[in-house]
Amino acid sequence: TATGTLKLKPSKMKNSIITTIAAVLLASCGKPGDILAVSAIGDINAVKRDLLKSTLVVYMGDNGFQFGEQGLIDKRTAYEASMRIPFLMHCPDVIQAGSVIRKVVANIDVGATLLETAGVSTPKQMDGRSFWQLAKGNDISWRDYVLYEYFWERNYPHTTTTHAVRGERFKYIRYHGLWDTDELYDLLNDPDETTNLIFEPEHKETVALLNKRLFEFLAESGGGEFALGSGPWANVSQTASAALRGGGFSKTILRHARII
Repeated sequence: TATGTLKLKPSKMKNSIITTIAAVLLASCGKPGDILAVSAIGDINAVKRDLLKSTLVVYMGDNGFQFGEQGLIDKRTAYEASMRIPFLMHCPDVIQAGSVIRKVVANIDVGATLLETAGVSTPKQMDGRSFWQLAKGNDISWRDYVLYEYFWERNYPHTTTTHAVRGERFKYIRYHGLWDTDELYDLLNDPDETTNLIFEPEHKETVALLNKRLFEFLAESGGGEFALGSGPWANVSQTASAALRGGGFSKTILRHARII
């Protein structure tokens, strides 16, 4: 239940990029049911500091972006610089300063987290899970991997359909519609993703396991079928699904499917 909206006059900021990619969300973490929303980045000091101690402040970016990493400039890849975003949480009464969540948390989890913070249960139709207990330092059962999906777009033909599964240590990237090498990275020992382990014999079982996990995710989410709209190509989703699983390449689908 929203008890009010606080609009703050944006202050001048040296880095204009921050104002365009970041958003601030406030939810009471002291009194269930109370939510404060900040509609623009402004002077946070305008809020009473006593209130800030029991208020969850979430600072996050819109999306990641590569500025030369892996020799690319893009936000549609499965590399860390692209798929990760800045994410900070502040609520001194509950969250220990300097703590870091090592579990794999996704942006789809943010909504559920804010709801739990305010004492509201997550609706069944929402994807994602609340990581509020993780933020408080509690050990709870959590996902092993998160699914990354990017579907080819007519406006950006140079970037192929890409799927990946990302865990605390390993990331497996699988390309579709392009005869290229799939990728496996050990993020613990190679956080910059400079060494592709996909053909290393000692990681053969890991590759097979993560490929299986990928298609389990796609089966759960219906990701094996492309949403092609209501145009003349609306009935090719079954073919797209078969081509995806078989690793095949369909020029018809890739040329004419507009992903929405």
